[in-house]
Amino acid sequence: MSNVETMFDANNRPMPWENLGEKVFGALNSNDAIKAAKLDWFVYPMPVYSEICYPGRDPFKRKMKIAENFVANVRDRDDKILGIVTKKYKIIQNTEAFAFTDELLGNHNILYETAGSIDGGKRIWLLARIPAMFRIFDDDIDPYIVFTNTHDGSGAVKVIMTPVRVVCKNTLNLALQTAKRCWSASHIGNIKEKMIMARETLFNAKNYMDYLILSAEKLYKIKLATEKVEAIINALLPIRKDGGKEHKANTERRRKDLLYRFENAPDLQNYKGTGYALINAVSDYASHQPFYEALTKGNIKKNTSIQNLRERNFIRNIDGMELLDKAYKKILEYA
Repeated sequence: MSNVETMFDANNRPMPWENLGEKVFGALNSNDAIKAAKLDWFVYPMPVYSEICYPGRDPFKRKMKIAENFVANVRDRDDKILGIVTKKYKIIQNTEAFAFTDELLGNHNILYETAGSIDGGKRIWLLARIPAMFRIFDDDIDPYIVFTNTHDGSGAVKVIMTPVRVVCKNTLNLALQTAKRCWSASHIGNIKEKMIMARETLFNAKNYMDYLILSAEKLYKIKLATEKVEAIINALLPIRKDGGKEHKANTERRRKDLLYRFENAPDLQNYKGTGYALINAVSDYASHQPFYEALTKGNIKKNTSIQNLRERNFIRNIDGMELLDKAYKKILEYA
C-alpha cells in the first residue's frame, strides 16, 4: 500500500488540473495570463466546401459546392479547423473570455492560477481563485471560478464553482439541490445577453459555499460503522455479474483502496468514522486514483497519451464526478 500512502502526502499532492495544457506558472493578471497560456489567438468562421466526385465518375468532372448552412471555425495562428458548426453559432473569443471573467469577479486585478487549451484548441479554460476564504471545520477551502469554452461546437460556455480543500487539493464538487454550482449557455442566440446573466454566478458561488458548509456539517453528524462504509463502497464500485476474474479482482482492489483512504488518510483523522470523512475519501479517490492507476498499472489504452488522461481527469473534476454525487446520496440515506 506504499503507493496509496504516498498519495496521501498533503504537502506534495498536485492539483487535479496540474500539468494540464499550457500551464501558467504563478498567478498572473489577464493580459499576461492569455499570453503565457498561449491563448492569444482568434477564431473566425470560414465557408465550408464539399468536393463532389462520385465513385466511378470522371474525376476531371469533379466540382466544388458550398455547404450553405455551415461554417468552419478556423484558428488564425495556424489555420487549424477547430470544428464545423452552423451559421447560427456565435464565437466567443479567448480575449472575451478573460474580459468576462475579470468583470464577473468585479476586479480587473484578479490573478489567474492556470489557463490553457485542450484537445488541440477545441476547448479552453481559465481558472481564478475567488478572493475569499471559507472554512469547513478545520479545513481551509479555496473557492475557484472556472470558465470553460469550446470552439468546435461540442459544448456550451460554462462558469463553474469549484471548491478545493487546501490540505489535500481535492475538489468538493457536490451536486446540491439547494444551490447551483454551474452556469452554462449555448453558443446560439444573443450570447452577450446570456453572459450578462452569468454575473449572477458569483452570487451563486457564495450561496453554494454556504450550503456546502451546511451539507458538510450534516455529513459530519452521520456516524458510519465499518459495515455501513463497506456497503456504501460496494454500491459505488459494484462487481458486474458478467465480469470475469480480472474485473472482480480489480474491483475488490479498488474497494480496499477506497476503504483504506477512509480509515487512514492523515487529513481525515479528525473526521474519522463520519460521512464527511467518507465523502472526502471518495473525492480523493475520484480526483486522483483513475489517472494514477492508469499510469502505474499499465492500463493506458493504445493511442491514449498521458496528456489525454490529464485532460479527461480535468474535465471530470471540473464538470462534476458521478461517483461523488452517488456517494453523497448514499451517505444521506443513513442520516
